[in-house]
Amino acid sequence: MDNKQSKTSLAELVRKNESKLNVLEKISVLTFALGFIFYYLKLPNSTVIFIIGSILTAICYFLFSFKFVDTENIETTGFLNSIGAINFLYKLMYFAIAISAVAMMGLVVPIKNNNSFIIIGGFSLFIVLFLSLITKLNNRTIIYNTTFYIRIITCLLFLTYLAITIN
Repeated sequence: MDNKQSKTSLAELVRKNESKLNVLEKISVLTFALGFIFYYLKLPNSTVIFIIGSILTAICYFLFSFKFVDTENIETTGFLNSIGAINFLYKLMYFAIAISAVAMMGLVVPIKNNNSFIIIGGFSLFIVLFLSLITKLNNRTIIYNTTFYIRIITCLLFLTYLAITIN
């Protein structure tokens, strides 16, 4: 019997295919954005593009949540700057974006308790944003890059729009 500890199969899959996952992210977000734009332009079959974009985005960010953030050359002190806390905030962000992508499908598909998805995704993203900004103020190293904040702010704007239009 082998007693070695191994990573989960999804973490290994993400590690081996990280460049492909980055391409999938670009494709899924582009499909989502085009579907969103086409939906509001009331073009035919736009709901299909929007749903496919939402599902691809949710799957992509769910897989991203198994990615380990490289923090080797960063000198950090304190709990919020620890490798575990940094990876937790990234994982929470990716999970929250995946949940938010599912919530966005609520514009075109009736989803039971969609408000719960909006609240969970939005609250999680606010926590990640708040804690990462505190960390950024205390430590000047680049732990959270611009892409990190663009993902959060864009998703929060979509969730705010969704919360306003549904209620």
